[in-house]
Order: sequence, then C-alpha cells, then structure tokens
Amino acid sequence: MKIKCLIVDDEKPARDLLKQYCNEIFFLEVRGECKNAYETMDRLTNEKIDLLFLDIKMPKLTGLQLLRSLNNPPFVIITTAYREYAFEGFELEVLDYLKKPFSFERFLKSVLKVKKLYEQRITAEASEETNLSNNPEFLFVKTDKIFYKIVPDQLMYVEAMGDYAHFYTKTEKYVIYITMKKVEQILPSDQFIRVHRSFVVALRHIDYVEGNIINIGDKEVPIGKSFRDDFKKRLM
Repeated sequence: MKIKCLIVDDEKPARDLLKQYCNEIFFLEVRGECKNAYETMDRLTNEKIDLLFLDIKMPKLTGLQLLRSLNNPPFVIITTAYREYAFEGFELEVLDYLKKPFSFERFLKSVLKVKKLYEQRITAEASEETNLSNNPEFLFVKTDKIFYKIVPDQLMYVEAMGDYAHFYTKTEKYVIYITMKKVEQILPSDQFIRVHRSFVVALRHIDYVEGNIINIGDKEVPIGKSFRDDFKKRLM
C-alpha cells in the first residue's frame, strides 16, 4: 500500500526536487502538486491525501495558516528555507521540518518516520474490534464499550473526524472508531450516499440542495467535486 502525497510549494524547482525524491521511494505516490494554499484546500477537499509536503512562505496564505485551517490534516512535513518557523510548525503537530536545501538522505529519514506511523494506523484499523454491525432493519454502533441500536431511518448523516466517524440522528451523536469506507459498505446503499470524503448522508433527511451545499436540519454538508456527478444522478 502506497502513501499518497501532495507537494505544496510556490517555487517550481522546489516542487520538482521533491517529486524527484518521492519517485525514488517505493512506498510514496505523488498525487499532485499545488502552487498555493487555495489550490491545496480544494485538492484536500476532494481527495484523500496521506502526506503533505508543505512550504511555509507562499503568497496570500502561508503554509502554517493553511495548516491551522484544516480540521482533519494529513501527515505533514514542512519544507522551508526559514528555520524560525520550526517551533510554530511543531506546535501544529507536523511530523518533521526539512530546511532547504536538504539532502536525499535527510528526506529519506523523514519519510521513513511517516511510513512507520502510517503502518501503525493501518494495523490499528485492521485489528480493531468490529464497531459497526447491521441487518436490514437496524444497526449497532459501539462506543465506550456499549452497543447502541440505531434504526437507519433515524440516521441523518455521518461525518468523518480523523480516525473516527460521528453518527448523527435528530437527537443523538455517536462517535466510533471506523473508516468512512467501512461506513459506506455497511449502510444501505439505497438510503445513503457519500457526497464528500468526510460525509455520508441519508437521502430521506435532505431538506434541500443549494449549489454545492446539502442542508440537513441545521447542518450544511459540502458536496465534494469528485462526488457531484453521482449525487446529481441519485437526485434525478
């Protein structure tokens, strides 16, 4: 399994070097390059990225400002020529700080650290006791060692939060350790649809759709670019 990477830097030579380094590492897969924070936010909204190589000094919005704006950031390695931002970067829980110019050896050391953490996460997900089970009439969600019964008709939407998913009914919220992929697999496909990398919604509870926003009760759910066509077909 490869770690999906996104390179973010406003300077093309820096992006080219990072891409060259990544191509030398068998467990890395470069999914794209971004020149600024706005391109990056759009890309992260519509695609699951495991690792971000993030420059700090960029026009309009810095790398650190971008990082603060993300609710569910991927692993982050800072790449910059400015050492004075190192402490602030680590406060935002970045995994490493590469000061330009950096060698391939230093780069390798950094991504091996990511690989170790990524494998630990995958192992934890694979070995985690099943937290969600269902039959045609109801499902159980497990949280805090207690199984709660939910009738699918009552479930309004599911929102991903890091390694957890929040299940929302009109009156309750349940937080469980589970991937969104597994959520999709176990919820009835004729009643639920994934509309964003972080959201699965119940079709019956949609109040209205305005532009790229779904309104369910008091919640506004964004529609990801890569999910729009499928969602529009389901609406029709």
